[in-house]
Amino acid sequence: MARRSLRIRQRAAALGSLSLQEEEKERPLKRTKKNSVESSTKTKGVPKQSRRIRGKFGLLERSTKDVPLEIFLEILCYLNPHELLRLAQTVKFIRSILMCKSSASIWRIARGNVGDLPPLPEDLSEPQYAHLLYEPFCQICNRECDNVLWMFRMRCCESCAESTFPLYDKKFLARQPPEFRKHRILPRQSVRLNGWLISIGNDEIAARFKAEFQHLQTPEEQNTWIASKKHELQVKEEHAHLCTLWQTAMLDKRENELENLLKRRKDAILIRLAEIGWREEAEISSYVFADYGLVRQPQELTDSGWNRIKDKLVKRLSDHKARRLVEEQRQAINLRRSLLEKEYNEIYSASDHREPFPSLGDILSDEPFETLISDSPLDENMNGQFFREKLLEYLPSFIEKWKPVKMQELVEIMRKSIPEVTLSDLPLATSIFRCAECPSNIKMHYPQMFYHRCCFRNRSLSPWSSHPIVFDESGSQVVRTILQACALNPSTTTIQKLHSVDPLIECTTCHLSSASHYGGRLFMRWPHALVHSSDHNFSVNSFGALTEKIFACEPPIGYGNRICCVHCHEELPHRAPDLRAHLLEHDEIDVRKIKGTKLEEIQEHWYWDPRCALRFLRQSFRCREALT
Repeated sequence: MARRSLRIRQRAAALGSLSLQEEEKERPLKRTKKNSVESSTKTKGVPKQSRRIRGKFGLLERSTKDVPLEIFLEILCYLNPHELLRLAQTVKFIRSILMCKSSASIWRIARGNVGDLPPLPEDLSEPQYAHLLYEPFCQICNRECDNVLWMFRMRCCESCAESTFPLYDKKFLARQPPEFRKHRILPRQSVRLNGWLISIGNDEIAARFKAEFQHLQTPEEQNTWIASKKHELQVKEEHAHLCTLWQTAMLDKRENELENLLKRRKDAILIRLAEIGWREEAEISSYVFADYGLVRQPQELTDSGWNRIKDKLVKRLSDHKARRLVEEQRQAINLRRSLLEKEYNEIYSASDHREPFPSLGDILSDEPFETLISDSPLDENMNGQFFREKLLEYLPSFIEKWKPVKMQELVEIMRKSIPEVTLSDLPLATSIFRCAECPSNIKMHYPQMFYHRCCFRNRSLSPWSSHPIVFDESGSQVVRTILQACALNPSTTTIQKLHSVDPLIECTTCHLSSASHYGGRLFMRWPHALVHSSDHNFSVNSFGALTEKIFACEPPIGYGNRICCVHCHEELPHRAPDLRAHLLEHDEIDVRKIKGTKLEEIQEHWYWDPRCALRFLRQSFRCREALT
């Protein structure tokens, strides 16, 4: 049966509507007793007399009060002003001791513990002086800074100095009494703002000096006051100079200590990394390792500290090693490709381009060289001579299998228009192709398409492709017409034969009367006739007595390397003197036996460069003298 108190029964009887159960529910719960195990764990290791002390510095205040005052003051004498300043900011009891005037001797002894510290200035107390020396915060914005305005007795960052203090210039002096301008008594501070060294003044000090000066009644008092301020300014400037030297030395010392501490921590971490096999990677990736926040911390490395950073540091080094190896592989491949490209270009320039020559992309896409460049170890020495020897060894067999395949591709293109063609038809003069991707539909013959830029997505890296090449029926018909006019068989005449014949051609459709500014008959050689309008009418080598006059109107061939030496395949200007000068370099050729003075007369020593487009080989021209 539930227990009922007299108070509850009396109240239930008075209200008449409140049940005993509801009243019992409203009774406050008893406070839960704390677990004795938890409380004993929290106070474990703490003396019993200190367990009831609360607050962050409560134990410090209790210990300070328990220690005899003489002993406490003796302890303070071993500190420096910076430590006294920090200690005064802990508890009120210690602050009340250090901030009273009677503790000046403690601060004085503390200043003596700091070497080369300038003496206490007359206008500052000991705590104020310590605050100015050691408190590293701007007194305007409270941001951390090392810039001290010694003449103004305050710390101020560069931005606050620029916005707070006026320039010490003529405008600033003009606002002061004439006596201030005559006698330099106002303090000024040199500061570096935006890289420039300037002088700033202090309006607050100037206003105070002005008020003091205006209260003086007689000229003697004013002169005495000015003399005292000049003396104070001189003393303050000397003291500021000493403080500047001391601060510079202190900052240098602090920086050296910090660097030494960082170096000791870095060396300690390297020793730990050597034990787990990661020191070599840390030394290789020194900038990643040394600048890592967990490494560059101004504190000694402990066992617990190492355990906290070990996994993160190893992961960082591991990730960077993976990226480094990928980048080194990429750089090594690029270097090998550049060396290979250099040697390839030298071999390419000395090759006979009257036959197809594979591009660098064709070579790189072949398995032997692709494996050599991409899969060889990074430490394997591959210089230019190595790649040159490999190319000279590899190219003959590669060209032997590559050339028929590419030529067959061209044959298949021709068979779309002429089904019966074979490989032997490619060198024929009537085998004319054009590029479907060029806006001008550039026409070409075999083997010009193997050097046409549209057949390569990237000349250095992509292999040759016949995709943009199509057979040009209209161009083939133009050449066929020219050959028949020259009494040459279109089924057997090659491009080289057509070059040697070099017929003179007139476009009768483009004839202009002499009244026109560009009047005259239009003449050209066969390459230009090929790229001329295919629906025009041509006349070939049928000019009779006018032939010499027409030849006289033909302009000289323009500048540029358009022919190649048969003996060494070097590109040369299209001029006979240049060719003769070049042939002197070949000891096996007796230049004295070469009697011809024109290129046409010494054709056995040169050939047209297939890499040069047809439209650049010759120019069309007009001849007024040929008008009848």
